[in-house]
Amino acid sequence: MQIRTQKAFTLVELLVVIAIIGILAAAVIFGVSNARDKAAQARAMSDCNTYVTAQQATFAETEAYYDDAGIDCGTAACIAGDTRCPVFKSYIADVMAKPSGWTYNCSATVPSIVFWACKGIACGSAPTSNGVVGGKSGCVAN
Repeated sequence: MQIRTQKAFTLVELLVVIAIIGILAAAVIFGVSNARDKAAQARAMSDCNTYVTAQQATFAETEAYYDDAGIDCGTAACIAGDTRCPVFKSYIADVMAKPSGWTYNCSATVPSIVFWACKGIACGSAPTSNGVVGGKSGCVAN
């Protein structure tokens, strides 16, 4: 019987280690993508709260909502002569920045405020999943 004096890894041992590293890498990548989705949804929730608060503050000051917010949620330039727009803009301060791949749809008319944020689709109505819906009563993720 011959005793091995060299210390080295066998091919099988190296393949097992590479397979384990591959499995761990796949688990980490999956976890990071899930965290990105949650972060984007949290950003949309924050923007929803900002929008609703800005509309309520505008109403308190002018006794009317800024109802021309439309699809851009008030981030576009004001229409000349609209006295509510500068008030609304002062509260929202252009802080809303949609996460990549998300669309927003906002509107406000007495007596309601509506905010929808949708991932991956045009937001013409309330999102069915992985979105945010908001109104006077607050914002919720679905």
